[in-house]
Amino acid sequence: MRKAIVENGVVVNVIIAPDDWKPETGECVDAPNDKVEIGFVRQKDGSFINPNAPKPPTIEDRREDASLSRVDFMLALDKAGLLDEIESKVPTMPRRAQIVWHNASTFERTSPDVLQIASEMKLSDEALDEVFGIKLNEALGHEQDKNREG
Repeated sequence: MRKAIVENGVVVNVIIAPDDWKPETGECVDAPNDKVEIGFVRQKDGSFINPNAPKPPTIEDRREDASLSRVDFMLALDKAGLLDEIESKVPTMPRRAQIVWHNASTFERTSPDVLQIASEMKLSDEALDEVFGIKLNEALGHEQDKNREG
């Protein structure tokens, strides 16, 4: 059977051994999953975590990376029921916001201009995230279970 030799909570070796085999040091535990490797950390529940697995993006990372083409931004605003309201308020916005609104080819979630427009519209961060297709549960790393093996 496939076994992991664990010392101080860390897998130091993975071997094939009979169930009754005992290592000179450490603990021998079942490692039936072929994705358990040397360096993985054994959790209290017996599962293993790869400490080198990429971390899921934070909400800030997702916001920094989010941008939409002009057409996609307008369609997203329309889908959210915001386009008509924003267009009616653009003439009352600061001149720079008006110029950006009428001429930008892309809209970035964290750009000062987009944040200005959102502020003028009193949009929450969550509402703006939704326009840019950012889902909070994805950003907070509910994929973390993908890093678990066991």
